[in-house]
Order: sequence, then structure tokens, then C-alpha cells
Amino acid sequence: RQFAVVASSPPPSAAVHEPMRPRPSRAVGRSTELAGQEAHARRPELDGKLAHAREGLQRLFGALRLRRSAEAAFASWRTFAECAQGRRREALFDAMGSQVRSFRRAAEVVELRCDRLLCLLVARQRRQA
Repeated sequence: RQFAVVASSPPPSAAVHEPMRPRPSRAVGRSTELAGQEAHARRPELDGKLAHAREGLQRLFGALRLRRSAEAAFASWRTFAECAQGRRREALFDAMGSQVRSFRRAAEVVELRCDRLLCLLVARQRRQA
């Protein structure tokens, strides 16, 4: 019988998410069997630390995504608020300008009427004299 040997490599995503394997001990004079037992004995502790680190990174990335979305929302709100403030400022300036123009017109009218009254008074005084 002949068997076909198919070389298959794991998908790239599987290679990234594989748990880390402990390195063999480099201790001189120890047997590889003893080194393997030590590495296996330390593995749950290492897994706990890695899980804790992974959990911390996930929280950090979640906070980063939340911060970015909050920044985008705040930037949008700030732009809207600045535009609204600019419109209110322009409206106030226009309203004050129209009030100043109306007061000037009223002052001109009062000045003209006072001039006419003064002319009438001067004319009456001349008649009486």
C-alpha cells in the first residue's frame, strides 16, 4: 500500500492564538525529564499570569475603543456647539447693530423736531418784540 503524505500547515490565525509552550530548561547537569517536570509544574502559574495579562490587554483595548468613540462624539458635539455659539454671537451683534441704528434715527428725529421748535420760539419772540 502507498499512502499519500499531505503536508498541511495550520491556518495563520491558529498559529497566532496558540498558547505559549514552556521552554526546555537550560540547566546544566539536569536530565531533560526533570526539566520537563519543572516546566509542567510551573505551567498553571504561567497560564494564570498569561490569562491575567490577556484579560488586562482586552480591558485596555476596550477602554481605548471607548475613548476613541468618546473623542469622536465629543469632537462632533464641540463642532456643533461652536457653530451654534457663532450663530448666537452673530445674531446678538446684528440685533445690537439694528438697535444702534434705530436709536440714531430716533435721535435725528428728536434733533430735527427740537430745531423746528427752536425756530418757532425764535419767530414768536421776534413777533412779540
